[in-house]
Amino acid sequence: MTSVEDCWKKVRNGQTKTCHQSLKSLTCGVSHVGRCRLLCWGPRDYHNQ
Repeated sequence: MTSVEDCWKKVRNGQTKTCHQSLKSLTCGVSHVGRCRLLCWGPRDYHNQ
């Protein structure tokens, strides 16, 4: 995973765009997993309890 610290290092090296895209992809992936947990796993876990 890309940390904010790694991001700043990339920015200093002139790779701001790459850094931004990496963080955007990472955030997108995390939010998608979060939504899947809420929508897919949540109801299933609720019925199993």
